[in-house]
Amino acid sequence: MKDSTKFIIATILYIIWTFGVINYASASPAEDFKKYAFRAQVLEVIYGPPASVQLAQSYCETNHGRADTIGDLYNNWFSIMDFNTDYWEYGSGPAMNWNKTRSYTWRRYSYPLISWIDHAYFLWLYNPEYRYRSYLFWCNNPVKYGRRGYWSKIERTIKKYNLQKYDIFKQ
Repeated sequence: MKDSTKFIIATILYIIWTFGVINYASASPAEDFKKYAFRAQVLEVIYGPPASVQLAQSYCETNHGRADTIGDLYNNWFSIMDFNTDYWEYGSGPAMNWNKTRSYTWRRYSYPLISWIDHAYFLWLYNPEYRYRSYLFWCNNPVKYGRRGYWSKIERTIKKYNLQKYDIFKQ
């Protein structure tokens, strides 16, 4: 998918989100999940990763974008690393990595929504057999990234907050 297509999708989602949903200050993780559920559901329809998985990953990786550098500064809600320095740079300046070496960088986005799209597109591109499957399939057959225990943590988060209720495809 071309960058221009991703940008168009991001723009449409941003307009729908901005004018279709009232933003409010979140008081709890449950409120945050409700706030971002629509975004995750739209990406589930387009790319296939369950909304519950997207919401749980966003929460576990950056607490819905509240992580200091990765979430707040880089708008990277999924801690997406870039090993080739081939990241979406819509902001200014290069992304910094944790130890100031050139081994990898964190992807940097102008808007958080673009990181949601990039994450869903990554999952769609590299895991075609996972498209439109339930969160249980994802957690029981973990994709090829994440440290030890990562997917069990995602599953516990989904169950704790009952995030499967936001999934569109429940097969």
